Amino acid sequence: MKLLIIGANGQLGQDCLQTLTPQHTVLCCDVQEVDITDAPQVAGLFATHQPEAVINCAAYTAVDACETDQQRCMEVNAHGPQLLAEQCDKYNSRIIQISTDYVYDGKTSGTATIPRRRRDYAPFNVWKKQTQRR
Repeated sequence: MKLLIIGANGQLGQDCLQTLTPQHTVLCCDVQEVDITDAPQVAGLFATHQPEAVINCAAYTAVDACETDQQRCMEVNAHGPQLLAEQCDKYNSRIIQISTDYVYDGKTSGTATIPRRRRDYAPFNVWKKQTQRR
């Protein structure tokens, strides 16, 4: 399978690369190659590589900075994945979106769907507040 790992330079991205390379064709990119908040860049990435599946390991993870720079946090952690999902839909690709317990509490089994019930969210952070508005 042709996989595209977004955020490949981070710890999670590197772990995915190491684990998946023996069985799959793995393409990697990070913020230096594509800004996932930029629709034309994301579209170009998909047009060039046409992955069968995308693993999004990219995230704005500095919790304190997310509290003070809420706009950038939302761009990277919500708008970017939305752009990736739209391109996956266009190219009939699958997407794996990685989250943390700062968003979901991990107590619900199965596939995450939107909208989630309020009890499924961790009790704190800006992202939680934003998701509850939807």
